[in-house]
Amino acid sequence: NTTLSRKQEDYDRKALAQALRNWSVGRQQEMLQVLARDDRRMLWVAGELDTDYSAKAREAKERIPPLELRIVEKAGHRVPWENTDRFLDELATFLTSIG
Repeated sequence: NTTLSRKQEDYDRKALAQALRNWSVGRQQEMLQVLARDDRRMLWVAGELDTDYSAKAREAKERIPPLELRIVEKAGHRVPWENTDRFLDELATFLTSIG
């Protein structure tokens, strides 16, 4: 059972707060139209417990044919930390399939 860990001393709290303010999804350009013009395979991983992000991922899947969607059980917004093994399995499977 793999677990990714994060320690508070691993990051600067002020820099993290600034990054969250600057890179918030609410401040970002709508990317579905941009991604829909790309014909490369893509992987989108969302946690089943993050219903808003999972809904956005499902919408993207409908609009972007090469997109491969994986909804990970027992995970919210922080999939790699909340269900590490499943995330790593999905990522490895995707990378193997495009390699």
